Amino acid sequence: MKQKTIIVSSMLVVTLAFLFIAISISPISNAEVGQPNATILTTVIVGNARPVVDNVDLNLGTAITLTAASTISVDCNATVNDNNTLDDISSITGTLYHITSSKDAADANATHYTNSSCTFTAGAGTNATDVHCNFPTVYSFATNGTWTCDVNATDGTDTGAQTDTETVNQLVAFSAPTTIDYGSPSLGQDSSVISFMVNNSGNVQIDLGVNGTVMGCDGQGQIGRGNQTYNLTNIGMSFTENSTAITELMVTNTEFDLAAGPRKNQTGGWLLRIPSSGVEGTCTGNNTFLVALG
Repeated sequence: MKQKTIIVSSMLVVTLAFLFIAISISPISNAEVGQPNATILTTVIVGNARPVVDNVDLNLGTAITLTAASTISVDCNATVNDNNTLDDISSITGTLYHITSSKDAADANATHYTNSSCTFTAGAGTNATDVHCNFPTVYSFATNGTWTCDVNATDGTDTGAQTDTETVNQLVAFSAPTTIDYGSPSLGQDSSVISFMVNNSGNVQIDLGVNGTVMGCDGQGQIGRGNQTYNLTNIGMSFTENSTAITELMVTNTEFDLAAGPRKNQTGGWLLRIPSSGVEGTCTGNNTFLVALG
């Protein structure tokens, strides 16, 4: 009986020893001893989402028609989506450029326009918005052909962009004085050569056609068409030699060749020969100019 007690006691001591060792080497949290639970801080950095530009629409999907000797406003619209919300969008830029230019080229009225502050038209503070890029002063000499609108959205480090293209139509146009005043020459005399400037108001090279009527006089008589002569390109010493008499038929001056561009013009001249008799008073008529693609 005593031996059994000793054996049982020994086994109990060994069992307790193993339990002590197991507890000693078991993993424990960093919580304070005796606390029933612990709060563990978790952290993560969410990466940035690139903004997405969609539905770019230049001039409502139609060709662009310019206005002679003036400017027009051209719109380019788009939508922008940013899954991090639009609050981190730092800029939206619209660039309008001709096929002969490039997005990053310098602005030039014939080929390149930039709007660096396109506006949100709806939905700020959300993930998506409509964007409006306006180009308010597109000139009449903007080069005809294919133009691209590039809408570029930036939210710090990432950029999204999309483009749309449309055609700028040819504009054949000119401007010139509305009156040629020959002054008050006497019978049988020639007027002075009257300077006359023609401006190219469009975006293509032009030629110019001319015809005219007789000049009826309120006193008596009339001055024939052929008494008016013109030279569209030279008012110097050779004016008389190189001048052309007005006719009833439209005559196109195919060598006029006035190029397009800002401040492109050509100065010519007009002269009137007064008959030696048979006319009196104020004489008036009409000359017609017809512009043509040069």
